[in-house]
Amino acid sequence: MVQPLCLDYRMRVNFAQTQEVLPVPDMLSMAVESYERFLQKGSDYEKTLENAFKEIFPIEDVHGKIKLEYVDYYIRETKYNPMVCKLKGITYGASLILKVKLTLWDVDSNGNKIGVQDIKEQDIYVCELPLMTESGSFIINGVERVVVNQLHRSPGVIFKNLTQQKENNYYAQIIPEKGSWVEFETDNKNLLHIRIDRKKKFPATVILKALGFNDIDILSRVYKLIEISAKDGAFYVKIDKKLQGIRIKEDVVVDGTVIAQKQKKLTSKTILDLINLGVNEVAIDENELLDKFTASKIDSNGSVVEALSRIDQKILQELKLMGNFNFKVVFSQFDDDIIINTLKADHDLLQKRRIGLKGDIPIENIAKI
Repeated sequence: MVQPLCLDYRMRVNFAQTQEVLPVPDMLSMAVESYERFLQKGSDYEKTLENAFKEIFPIEDVHGKIKLEYVDYYIRETKYNPMVCKLKGITYGASLILKVKLTLWDVDSNGNKIGVQDIKEQDIYVCELPLMTESGSFIINGVERVVVNQLHRSPGVIFKNLTQQKENNYYAQIIPEKGSWVEFETDNKNLLHIRIDRKKKFPATVILKALGFNDIDILSRVYKLIEISAKDGAFYVKIDKKLQGIRIKEDVVVDGTVIAQKQKKLTSKTILDLINLGVNEVAIDENELLDKFTASKIDSNGSVVEALSRIDQKILQELKLMGNFNFKVVFSQFDDDIIINTLKADHDLLQKRRIGLKGDIPIENIAKI
């Protein structure tokens, strides 16, 4: 059955054998309505022009004397319709006017606000805002253009294994929904670097320190830190679950019963028995400290051992002669020293800046002086 199809601009005849169940939807309505919501004031829609202004304002100076606040905005009527803009080769848009309030405060000698000195409100011309036509397009310099959606990386975390010449280098990328991209990567020198927005890389521990962490905070979240008490050339540790796998120097005897044998590794059961029996500390084999790292600087009895120093036989003998003191040792569970090496590189770079070297500082040879 032939059915007439009435459109806005002309009449069509439908020769289809099946009847139309639903009308053809307006495919352009999504773009047009979205842009209308973007320009609409007081809308519940999250991404609007007004919300963008509210994220920026208010703006204050560093002394707190001047405050610039957002009040309102409006869009002036366009001078030409889309057809005229095409003919004249101009952009179809309107002026965006922003109404702001400037407040000048009186402050005392301590910088505290004591009263308002002056308030002014003014309309400011911001820009020519392109307007969308009914067909969902923009007219730029007389040419009709449309917005084309592009593919973009979805937010999340990406890990990669970059194998290069028998060395396993790893790469991690943090892609936020809004903000800077953060990339972590390791190199053949067993250092961990970070890049922000694909710019120059620097030691990853720098960003952790910028967030308020110190060396001990960083080390304690990656490695096992054990506090050592040096007494008369011997080394003692407090009984703790972190001592699992460490050899003790001598037998631990309680009421004539050997609870832990010398030169034997402490197990979780042995540590639990020592805690239940009230044993506070035990002497450990000094060889357990070899190839470990000092967590902080040690200064005792006129001798100094720098932080993050690898304990060898020479440093071990120095520690035995430094008297009675306490210090922390870094025990790596997986023989992975990447964070320690990165902290050392960070310290070396900082030291190099302190002695007055200018310009970009290379990380080559861990910034040897």
